[in-house]
Amino acid sequence: MNESREILELEESVGTYLKNVPNGVIYIANSLKEDELYKGLKAISDFSEGMMWLNDATRILKNNGKNIFIDFTKIEIYLVEINEGLEKEDYLLVADLFEYEISPFFQAING
Repeated sequence: MNESREILELEESVGTYLKNVPNGVIYIANSLKEDELYKGLKAISDFSEGMMWLNDATRILKNNGKNIFIDFTKIEIYLVEINEGLEKEDYLLVADLFEYEISPFFQAING
């Protein structure tokens, strides 16, 4: 497989992932609001790993001439706020962050 094909596949994977993020964050919010903490916390862990992958993937794409902009500074702020809420065991706050901040952020990216 040549490098340009790998880049195209990565670009497609990023696009698919970004389309799925809003539904995933609503799943997290609903899980936390319904006291399904295990599901919600597992999904938060998956979200965090996904954001690391997304950051790496967009960096690779940018280095290969693809014009992708995602404000990772904003995502980092969300992750700090999520961690603070989790430390306080304020799951409603964390759910609200996912539902009212993070979901619209990714919906806007998807246009």
